[in-house]
Amino acid sequence: MSELLLGQKVRLKIQTTVGQNTSYKLVASEISCGLDITFDKIELANKDNGDWKKQLLGSGSASVPWEGHADFTPAADTLGYADLLPLTLGKQKHNFQIVFDAAKDVTISFPGYFDGFKTTGQTNDGVKVSFNVLVDEQPTLQVAP
Repeated sequence: MSELLLGQKVRLKIQTTVGQNTSYKLVASEISCGLDITFDKIELANKDNGDWKKQLLGSGSASVPWEGHADFTPAADTLGYADLLPLTLGKQKHNFQIVFDAAKDVTISFPGYFDGFKTTGQTNDGVKVSFNVLVDEQPTLQVAP
């Protein structure tokens, strides 16, 4: 049910801790998930270059728009609605991962904050929700050998 990105399903995971155990769980059932990265542009005017602007990249920022279905009774490796809602209410930093189903050896990791949480409908077994994650630091890419 995930959005296809170059033929691969994109999945969002969040780090959870239960007792002494820390692991990453899927954030419900995605309808769409992506990673939006932008950079500020710094424009330099150069009269020696025919008055053309030269653009340099400045500071970067990123966000993860997410939409999906949060089940009332989720699978063991998945967050359900009751798990997800409290995480979105506080202004706490969480550790996230984006993984690709077809490329299990590729992971993008980053800390971030939930920015908004919207419910758009309820079904018999859960709630359709959407939110945005603001990426707090430069994401890191891990590729397993």
